Amino acid sequence: MKSVTELTKIEKSGNGAKCVGADGRTTVWTGDEIVSLNLWGFTPGFFGHLRAQFAEFLKTGCDQTSEFYLPAAVNSLIATGRERCRILKTPDSWLGVTYREDRPAVAAGINRLITSGVYPQPLWPKT
Repeated sequence: MKSVTELTKIEKSGNGAKCVGADGRTTVWTGDEIVSLNLWGFTPGFFGHLRAQFAEFLKTGCDQTSEFYLPAAVNSLIATGRERCRILKTPDSWLGVTYREDRPAVAAGINRLITSGVYPQPLWPKT
């Protein structure tokens, strides 16, 4: 991977999505783009870099609503050549709950995965 960009304020737009970036430009997606969804696997050495970046982030006088964006931290390590990052692709679709309105579609998607045998039934065994 050559770079990764953190995007916020993404919203549905027709069959795809769109977002207005910090620069004011609107980006539109079809749904076929590669996304990370913040599922990362790091080698032990990576954490020292992240720890240092997080310490710098805390020094900036951030408030309780500030976020330390992991993709931005990873991107800076890639851009400076201190780390490399590899993408692992999957043909699966993302089922994510960001808003209350997302719940029915996610529940239906999980039920389809259970019915097709991808997920076990019950999904969470009783302990």
